[in-house]
Amino acid sequence: MKEAFTVGDGEVAGLEHFPFLRSEPQASACAVSRRSMRREGRSTRYTKTGTALMEPNCRLMGRRIAVGLAVLGWIGTAAPAIAAGATRDLPPFYEPGTLLNVSIVVDALPGTGVVGIEDVPPSGWTDVSNISDGGTYDSGNQKVKWPPFFDNLSRTVSYDVTPPGAAVGVQCFTGFISFDGDEQSTAGDDCVPSSATVPVTSGLGLIVMGLLLLAAAALVLRSATQGKQRCP
Repeated sequence: MKEAFTVGDGEVAGLEHFPFLRSEPQASACAVSRRSMRREGRSTRYTKTGTALMEPNCRLMGRRIAVGLAVLGWIGTAAPAIAAGATRDLPPFYEPGTLLNVSIVVDALPGTGVVGIEDVPPSGWTDVSNISDGGTYDSGNQKVKWPPFFDNLSRTVSYDVTPPGAAVGVQCFTGFISFDGDEQSTAGDDCVPSSATVPVTSGLGLIVMGLLLLAAAALVLRSATQGKQRCP
């Protein structure tokens, strides 16, 4: 059992053994606690290490507060800033003659006044429809355009385009976004392959290969089992 020392009327018996208790500045909450305890005629007990048994440990409280503030400060400085820009999202492949959806996610910085967006489908892909947010198709320049957005809200715009029946190989999109007149290229997906050129490592190709391997393994197992049954 630890030997303890009694505090009465603010005096600690044997305090000379613990000089750090005399010199350590106390937090206001701890001082209030001591005054309240003295008024009520209670006492505070300390172990030999100077740890309070009946009142808050002021030094520990101070350290916890300091660590908490440091962590909050680190979180505030370490949080990544949101970058302004546009990100295009395309399907994994296109099928000639089949509708293809194009979506563009737009992120603007606080304080942005005007946002402009344009997107250009592959050459010859002129069958554009279902343009969101009041956008239009400029057939002369083969561009999908949206009217200026006079705010800094994050949004997703989209449109559909039907690849021509003669489309082959990989086809690419271009586009840009403007923030208060400052233009930058659209990020994200730029090109999309034809379904005829999708490698067998795609999801569908892997499923087919897996089924073929399972069928082959079943045939091998069946042949081995029948061979064992024929052996004398």
